[in-house]
Amino acid sequence: MSAGNEEIKETVSSAEAETTEDTAVKDGAEAEKAGSLFEIPKIRLDGGRTASQPLTDAEKAALREEKKKLREEEIDRLASIPYAGLFKTMFLPAYTMRKLSETDAPTLSQITCAVISLLKWIAFGAFPSALVAALINTNAFSQLRINFAKEAMMALAIGVLCCLIEYAAYGICWIYSRVVKEDISFTKLVSIEARSSLMTGVLFLLAALFVHVSVGFGMVFFVTGFVLEIMLKAYGMDLVLHISKTEQMILAAVIAAEAAVFGNNLIPFFMSDALEVIVQLFNLQ
Repeated sequence: MSAGNEEIKETVSSAEAETTEDTAVKDGAEAEKAGSLFEIPKIRLDGGRTASQPLTDAEKAALREEKKKLREEEIDRLASIPYAGLFKTMFLPAYTMRKLSETDAPTLSQITCAVISLLKWIAFGAFPSALVAALINTNAFSQLRINFAKEAMMALAIGVLCCLIEYAAYGICWIYSRVVKEDISFTKLVSIEARSSLMTGVLFLLAALFVHVSVGFGMVFFVTGFVLEIMLKAYGMDLVLHISKTEQMILAAVIAAEAAVFGNNLIPFFMSDALEVIVQLFNLQ
């Protein structure tokens, strides 16, 4: 009987020892896990290190040197990007576009480019909106009057439509570059083309303002801005997309067709009110 009791005691003691050992191992693992939360991540500087081993003084010095080298390379990269001020962008857009095309990195964020493009085309749309408003409001036989809010909505609708057409044209250029294995950067193309928007946008805005004073002066600013817009767009394409003039002409024809298709399908959606005003204007003539 006593032998059986002794065997039971040994079994219980063995089980307790195993439980104690398992608990110790578990506690040790949790402690190691908790301690690792406060360790600085280690870089494998030699072939046999593990992440939990502390760095030696030599490895810490090498790590600091590597971080310093990366900072210096980033500073050199930023310093190598050409800078174009407001004055040169406004009065020397072609020169600015050429200088900025020398770097592969885009010099403006895509959000900035989109905002600049939209503002330029809103200024573009402000001229025909102001012209239509001036013709209708000065007609003594018309019962229709266009207030500033409706004129602004017409300009906004034209601006959004033209901005969409412009970005679709960028997409066509990018797709063609992939076809001919040129593989241009879409962001670089948009960034360079955006540099031409300041000058032409100001000309479009002046055209919209002068149309209330003199339709002739307004038309001069508008036509000048539109011609410069086409020339600068072609110049930007020439800087980024290195293809022959014949290919550029074919690409320009495709873009013109794309603009016509977009306009035909989107004008009724974006400019239903403007179309009613234009129809009313023709009925008065």
